[in-house]
Amino acid sequence: MTFPAFPPFSHPDFELYDNVGRTTEQIHSYNTGEPTEDDKRRWADPDRPGPAGDGITPWTKRLQTCSGLESFQDITYQVCGSESSAVSRLQDFLKAAAGWCQDAGQEELAQRYWDVCDALDRIAEDLTALDHDLSTVPEPARSHNVAPTAAPGTAPTPPAHPPAPPGGATPPTGRAR
Repeated sequence: MTFPAFPPFSHPDFELYDNVGRTTEQIHSYNTGEPTEDDKRRWADPDRPGPAGDGITPWTKRLQTCSGLESFQDITYQVCGSESSAVSRLQDFLKAAAGWCQDAGQEELAQRYWDVCDALDRIAEDLTALDHDLSTVPEPARSHNVAPTAAPGTAPTPPAHPPAPPGGATPPTGRAR
């Protein structure tokens, strides 16, 4: 008995019956042999990058999980204030768009891009000032009403008296018979 050189239902993106994590469109595409809309876009322009806004998503997640003021400052500086920040890259993009419009003879549209670049410059200055102001803020002090926490590796001390039972009931004094 000889077997075919490839499985009868081979497909580079799927294994037979492996639908975990697949969308309905992808499963339908596999069953009908037609490409998905994403496949059509990707095949039409393979050099096209993904959505432009996705680059900021990991930074947003890091910001949401940062634990202290120092890490917060570092993240906001990387995104808003450094030479390779998202704001700086957006400025570069808008300047390139304005230049393209000028080269294409679209002076009015180019001027609108330059106006947005100017507004973004002002926003970048505000963000830089905000980052500078943030660097002068001291770490938040502990409130005097907050109970101190136990030192690492030690158990917290129990209360001096056990809590009263709910509803004012008195606890039994001995064993019931």
